[in-house]
Amino acid sequence: MDRIDFGLPEGFPVENKTFEFLQSTYTQAIRSLSLAFGDNLILHGVERQGTQRTAGAIVYNGEVIPFASSPDAEYIVIEEQVETAIYQSQQVLPAYFTKTARCSAVMLPNSFLLSDLRRLGEKPAPTGWQDVEYLGMYSSPGNTQMKSRIDESGKGVVFGSFGFTQAARLSFAPKFRKTVPVCIYNSSAGGNEQLPYLDAAYVDTDGILYVDNTFYGFVNQYGWVSAIIDLD
Repeated sequence: MDRIDFGLPEGFPVENKTFEFLQSTYTQAIRSLSLAFGDNLILHGVERQGTQRTAGAIVYNGEVIPFASSPDAEYIVIEEQVETAIYQSQQVLPAYFTKTARCSAVMLPNSFLLSDLRRLGEKPAPTGWQDVEYLGMYSSPGNTQMKSRIDESGKGVVFGSFGFTQAARLSFAPKFRKTVPVCIYNSSAGGNEQLPYLDAAYVDTDGILYVDNTFYGFVNQYGWVSAIIDLD
């Protein structure tokens, strides 16, 4: 991590650049952690105790935000408190911005579902098979042969026919926190052969499975295919 040496006896020249450097250093570190572990996480706390949620911390949109103990509810709202300061120009201006998250019983601006957060290291809960939503210029709205689910090991599973599409939104889209490469297998006649061009298929953060032009024709000739997607 980048650092500043404040310990020199000559006296460090503190200026605006100093504070910009410090802020940039820790925000870059947090964004790197979000890329590694995904976004929308519970770091610690936020445990249900009776009718309350305990204090803790979450990661949301690449920011670490303290969570205040509050009555358990369906939503989380992020509130920002602004404190002013007297600048050298003698103007009183906004200076300190403090964000806090808490539970909310109603949907408010800057709020989201508590269920959108997952605890660091926690596997997503299994779901049943659901139809995907076909997208893109080759979409075939009447084709509902492809389905997706989260299995008991916490991995995303896709099975079926691509039909005439190169993009499909998966049923567990909200579970995705980062772009994920996808291994696709030939499942025709009960086979499980991994197909080539690994980096030609991926799921983005909106939960949309993409297959590029080169890979599309290759996959489609097999008819039935399957994919395993790591959600960690």
